[in-house]
Amino acid sequence: MGVARKSGITFDPHRLDYELAIRALSADDLSERSGVPAPTISRARHGRAMNSTTVRSIVAALKQSPVDPGLVALIAKPTNGEG
Repeated sequence: MGVARKSGITFDPHRLDYELAIRALSADDLSERSGVPAPTISRARHGRAMNSTTVRSIVAALKQSPVDPGLVALIAKPTNGEG
């Protein structure tokens, strides 16, 4: 019998890191703003499955954090899951 895997929603790790970078946010900043524990943010940044409540909290925190146009111009957007 195989190991049961927890289902959930995953972030593209490269895209999540990009979204943090263009907002000049650290993982700790995202944890504080979203109310999601830092270890859970780390798991999200490594592509681990999250429940929908956690995903919504992370997305809401990102949406409330302004994007810096200068950083967008300097930081390459990930393509096809590559950094």
